[in-house]
Amino acid sequence: MQASGKIKAAYEELMLAQNGGIVAFCKAKNGLRVTQDEVIASFETVDLELRKERLQVQKFNAQKEYESQLLGYEALLKEKTAQEAEAVVKN
Repeated sequence: MQASGKIKAAYEELMLAQNGGIVAFCKAKNGLRVTQDEVIASFETVDLELRKERLQVQKFNAQKEYESQLLGYEALLKEKTAQEAEAVVKN
């Protein structure tokens, strides 16, 4: 007996990545069965980690700059009402 037909995956998933990069490992291959939430490939994350560190430093520097500017406004704020001082700090 002979039959013809098409083989179709039981489940398909669209995969998207925010960033391209170097593949650290990939165990995907034709015919491989995988379970839900199983990692089959990953990218190297060194560039992302460096970018994260730079952003944390920028945030720290911005916070310190903000605090420094508030110290400069201290004399100015003493002459203002509580609401006016709060508005200056907020801006």
